[in-house]
Amino acid sequence: PGDSNVTELSPSGSVIGTYVAGSSPGGIAIDSAGNVWVANKGSGTPGLGLTDSNVTKLSPSGDTLGTYVAGSHPEGLAIDPDGNVWVVNKGNGTSGTAADESNVTKLSPSGTVIGTYVAGSLPEIVAIDSAGNVWVANGYNRGIETGPKNSSVTVLNSSGTVIHTYATGNQPYGIAIDKSGNVWVTNFGNGTAGT
Repeated sequence: PGDSNVTELSPSGSVIGTYVAGSSPGGIAIDSAGNVWVANKGSGTPGLGLTDSNVTKLSPSGDTLGTYVAGSHPEGLAIDPDGNVWVVNKGNGTSGTAADESNVTKLSPSGTVIGTYVAGSLPEIVAIDSAGNVWVANGYNRGIETGPKNSSVTVLNSSGTVIHTYATGNQPYGIAIDKSGNVWVTNFGNGTAGT
């Protein structure tokens, strides 16, 4: 009961199954084939071991199809219209493309690394809009002076090039895109509700 796992529930809430994906799973997304992709924060060391930081792909029935190295402390992931998996790696808080740094990694549908890109520092979550642009909520971006903790949201195009970085609030923690293409961001802040 205390182990890290992935649980599948029916629409009525009954448990269908519980599956092993990795250590400290966080982000989860489902591709067009019904495969389940899980970001495992693990120990912070990128690798393929059960306690390492990695991404696991499960079949619709919960069988492990593969485990892939994406970076350090992957927090969230999203799947683009082409089936590529975008993983935000919280890393060590330093923006860069080294394995232990804060970055965004793009995996092919088969789990091959397509590229690793800089979006900001301590990225938490990712969403993809209808044009295939990748929106990343950065809890702390050292390069942009946008607030008490230099928090921001960075948008990348489908090739991983930064289009723009926007100030949204203090410690953005969640991101979603509505039908009109507007981007909604939750700001963790200091815990006090306000503007």
